[in-house]
Amino acid sequence: MDSTTCICEIDLIKPLTDKIILLLLQPSGTRFQYIAGQYIEIITADGQHMPFSIANAPLGSKQLELHIRHTTENTYSNYLLNEIKRTGKIKIRGPFGHCIYHPNTPKTTLLMAGGTGFAPIKAIIEQVLAEGDNTPKHLYWGAKNMSDLYLDELPRQWQKTVPHFRYTPVLPETGLIYEIIAQDYPSLTNHQVYAAGPPDMIFSALENFQKLGLEKKFMYSDAII
Repeated sequence: MDSTTCICEIDLIKPLTDKIILLLLQPSGTRFQYIAGQYIEIITADGQHMPFSIANAPLGSKQLELHIRHTTENTYSNYLLNEIKRTGKIKIRGPFGHCIYHPNTPKTTLLMAGGTGFAPIKAIIEQVLAEGDNTPKHLYWGAKNMSDLYLDELPRQWQKTVPHFRYTPVLPETGLIYEIIAQDYPSLTNHQVYAAGPPDMIFSALENFQKLGLEKKFMYSDAII
């Protein structure tokens, strides 16, 4: 899928926690084409390219949902938000990324998110649910504290209402996220993994999962080439 550059209006800026902001963008012109799991780059006035995962599946809405980590010390997000407040619009380019939803597989799917890595994983799950895929799915979402599980109620609701879907939140006192997965799934020979979050987490997970029989080609993450 070729990349496109377009201007987006800002439909909504909403704090989800004191560190996470929900941003809804409305691309101008024709519908922005992408696949669940991909990301865009925001191009700022001074030429910076800031990558953000798209947090909603392409299911009819023209809006793009982003989850932005923001603190007063974060010059990266401060610059972006100041530009948004000043102009009410931003330029984006995309889509990019190969951590995309792969339908029609008999494999058990594990989804591993660290922090705002939940964004592309959320989009993939939305696509899975829309297509009625009823193969087993298990989401693991790791964060430093409960506040960083900023949409925790959403996967909890999925677990209540969607057959074959499980959700496990992972905090530091619980253990490392890939170790928790390994305890639950000591063999990964018939599994696929979607992973998003800090690169160190992804690489450590891949190393450990391969020891449990996971083929590298079935570990989908933009951190892995």
